[in-house]
Amino acid sequence: MSDEPQADLPTPPENWTHGASAAYLLLGLAIIDGVLHDEETDNVYARLARHVQDDEHTLIDSVEMAWGYLQQVFQSGGMDAYLDSVQAHCFALREAYEHDTLAGLVDDLVQIAESDGDVASAEIAYIAAVSGHLGVEVSQPGT
Repeated sequence: MSDEPQADLPTPPENWTHGASAAYLLLGLAIIDGVLHDEETDNVYARLARHVQDDEHTLIDSVEMAWGYLQQVFQSGGMDAYLDSVQAHCFALREAYEHDTLAGLVDDLVQIAESDGDVASAEIAYIAAVSGHLGVEVSQPGT
């Protein structure tokens, strides 16, 4: 990633990729309401496959790397630390991808939020923050 991590956050693995940053954002949304639903997890893999153009092994590696890093961030400072880290990942993606790809990623976030049938206010706030960092307008999820 191009932005340096904040001092109190763990450093992402050396082999971190843009696909891992996308997975990090998608997984973060899936757990933001405090419950990781199977539908959300399945949706993360399906939607990330649209952005990670490599083989299935690379997709799985991206998700596993993101999940491991997400757990480290949560252990270092909980949800506040995670939310502090999101902006740097968004900026890295914004530098790497075209606007259409970023808009697709935001749409994926909306779809994951809606996949369990209940869009929590924390999910709405998260999507608004991520879309703002990515420079993408978003329609209100759950409508």
